[in-house]
Amino acid sequence: MKEYLVEKTYAGSRLDKYVQRILPGAPWSLIQRLIRKRTLSVNGKKAHAEDLIRENDCIRVFLPDEKIEELSAGTGSRREKNPSVPTALSYHEAYHQLRGRIGIVYEDESVLVGNKPAGVLSQKADPKDLTLNEWFVGYLLEEKDLPESSLSMYTPSVVNRLDRNTQGLVLCAKTYEAGRALSQALRDRTIHKYYAAVVEGRVDRSGVIDGYLIRDEKTGISRVVKEKAPGGSYSKTLYEPVKVSPDGSCTLLSLELVTGKTHQLRAHLSFVGHPILGDPKYGNRKRNEALHLRYQLLCCVKVVFPPLQEEALSGISGRTIAIDVPKRYRELVRG
Repeated sequence: MKEYLVEKTYAGSRLDKYVQRILPGAPWSLIQRLIRKRTLSVNGKKAHAEDLIRENDCIRVFLPDEKIEELSAGTGSRREKNPSVPTALSYHEAYHQLRGRIGIVYEDESVLVGNKPAGVLSQKADPKDLTLNEWFVGYLLEEKDLPESSLSMYTPSVVNRLDRNTQGLVLCAKTYEAGRALSQALRDRTIHKYYAAVVEGRVDRSGVIDGYLIRDEKTGISRVVKEKAPGGSYSKTLYEPVKVSPDGSCTLLSLELVTGKTHQLRAHLSFVGHPILGDPKYGNRKRNEALHLRYQLLCCVKVVFPPLQEEALSGISGRTIAIDVPKRYRELVRG
């Protein structure tokens, strides 16, 4: 028999998900059976798989010690076989290689808001990628004394992603409870995200762009159609001009992402004839080359949080987190 005391990091997790993390070698069917047949208890009482555990709950697993040791060793072997799964070493490497490039705009016990530069992925697409997600975990391991052993039960993670070549604010959850609450708030669209972009041409009036996005899986490019179509996802963007360059060749826009679809802002602005400068997929290649732009001029500059009831989000509840519009953007519209 072995006892596990639930740490604050895992408060709010489902019981079966928590057991999956402490016994990573156990098949899902075995975990369900352990709970159903009372081979596992919470605070000395029978529990159900869907029960949410709390900090300092005592989880007892009534199996022989050697069996528990065997089931506890599952994660390591899976990581060794799959190089795309990050390890503690890769977290440390990412932290040191990206340190100084990623800014911390806000931080409390549960949440961190980072400022991602263009050119850095939010999460892995390839085993060799250095990502904001790995930097974040490495930062917690090195600067906040996060125990490496805790990663087998919950790995802190980026909650909202930006494209590799988009810069700006990214939300990161230190705990399972915070990650779940932030993800739900994003799905409910109660968190409002605002972007700055420099687009081609003159934009004199505020407006709305909406329609259905259809993604071409071969090219990775999304197109906008006005009528509902098979495979299309409804999307909506609000825009407002901030400043037009003296020659009218480009405009700095403020954008509100009402829905959050892949490539939404880039596809929407291209659709209305004002592609984002520097955009290699949706923009004007010759213009981008003439301006020596390697990345699209698109930055998440503000996130507005509503009043939030969850304890894990008490620090960020009702706050507005903002950064300055990048200098390059302002220079282009000054002429």
